[in-house]
Amino acid sequence: MKMWRLAGGMLAGFGTGAYAYTHAKTHKPPTDVYVVPKEAGARRSGLQDYTLDEVRKHNGGDSIWVTFKDGVYDITDFVEAHPGGEKILLAAGGSIEPFWQIYQVHRESSITMDLLESLRIGNVTQEDREKQLKEAASDPYANEPPRHPALEVLSMRPFNAEPPKDLLADSYYTPNETFYVRNHLPVPVVGDDYSLEVKGGVEEKSLTLEYLKKNFEHTTVPATIQCAGNRRKGMSGMRSVDGLMWDSTAISTATWTGVKLSDVLKHVGASGTLAAKRNIKHIVFEGLDGGLDGNYGASISYERAMDPDADVIIAWEMNGHPLPRDHGFPLRVVVPGLVGARSVKWLKSITLSTEESQSIWQQKDYKNIGPSFLDRLSVSAAAKEAPPVREMPVQSAILTPDENDKVKVVDGKFHAKGYAWGGGGRGIQRVDVTVNGGMSWTQAELSQTQQGATKDKYSREGDDPSPRQWAWTLWQADVTPPANQKNFEVCVKAVNSANDTQPESPKGIWNLRGLLNNSWHCVKVEQ
Repeated sequence: MKMWRLAGGMLAGFGTGAYAYTHAKTHKPPTDVYVVPKEAGARRSGLQDYTLDEVRKHNGGDSIWVTFKDGVYDITDFVEAHPGGEKILLAAGGSIEPFWQIYQVHRESSITMDLLESLRIGNVTQEDREKQLKEAASDPYANEPPRHPALEVLSMRPFNAEPPKDLLADSYYTPNETFYVRNHLPVPVVGDDYSLEVKGGVEEKSLTLEYLKKNFEHTTVPATIQCAGNRRKGMSGMRSVDGLMWDSTAISTATWTGVKLSDVLKHVGASGTLAAKRNIKHIVFEGLDGGLDGNYGASISYERAMDPDADVIIAWEMNGHPLPRDHGFPLRVVVPGLVGARSVKWLKSITLSTEESQSIWQQKDYKNIGPSFLDRLSVSAAAKEAPPVREMPVQSAILTPDENDKVKVVDGKFHAKGYAWGGGGRGIQRVDVTVNGGMSWTQAELSQTQQGATKDKYSREGDDPSPRQWAWTLWQADVTPPANQKNFEVCVKAVNSANDTQPESPKGIWNLRGLLNNSWHCVKVEQ
């Protein structure tokens, strides 16, 4: 069972108050020394000092130590005795503070703090603690938001993570806490004086969040966002690729609420006449997240930005809640149907421009570069002329069963489920599953699709303003496994409303950056 599925649900199991805990331990200080300090975690006299390197050695097995502020704690017996105590193993050998940022209730409970101090064995050395505090003060990642422990982390700095497959399959709209996270830089801290700069129109304006909410019509758009590197790991199986090794869940779906970008652009005087006069062809977005290469930025065409049917919005809500910090608080752009890299988070400015964004993420990364360029030097040269990745191709993946699972066969069939996405506003017509390399197929049931979207962008008749298919389709299938074969491979492919389908392998679409892998998704299983 995966760590985040373990019983208890409350990280570390601390703070229930209902569990009497007695503790006899060689490290526990004598009774006359043990006095809970006014502030839990404060330095205590009469206890041994430990370096952080010493604490890291006790990260499981025979002993489990953690730190909290200046304190060092031996929680070995606690984990064994307390229901839900296994959760604290996520912090074994390190600090529990990042996890208690998620589960704030523990920090607010005096019972929790008393219990924690009863497990105290020493202090972090003053030298290590001062170094810890100094690093936190100067570290650009010191103010990162808390993250859900279920996320499967690919990098911590910057933070990038995807949800477990079985969690992603649980609901049509991905919970905010487990929506995949793609950050290129530290998460910015946004102050109360935040405003959005809109430049390049008849007049430049600085718009507060409150102003946007009060002066524009609100709209909610269901949309799937997918990283260009989703399924890069599968492409790397053919030939090595650069970048984070995303599996198949760098994709998630939410409802996004805000105002249409076209309305805001018209508000500053954008029009066909102005565009023609000033040769405006692009709308450039800049985020507040910055680094050595400047702030993150991207752009889309002026035509898409001004098209109300393109549903490009400036969003402040995600699934009915304010945007989480990892997902762009207080404002982000959502560009449905396009690669996630164009949906800029922590929106700082919008500029009507004659040229594309000059950021490296528009000019060098996320480019359509083919399989003939085999090294970084040739890819870098090709990127100067290659078009940027815009609309995403049709995609599908199996969420359950997972790789190396043993499938449960009932009445001669096993159950499979996953997602399919048409890309670019196209709907899904069909999903097919095979267990014999495509010799025969089972057509899946399209179990959930975007509510209210009976037509997509490419199948509207006349002026019918039907919603566009910006969100994915979930599918499920009961499949007959191959006879007399213990191990086999399950593969899926989807067909969108333009009759585009997925290539059988990554051979023809391989690229050094590992982008846009939409080949058949396959998992090896046994029965």
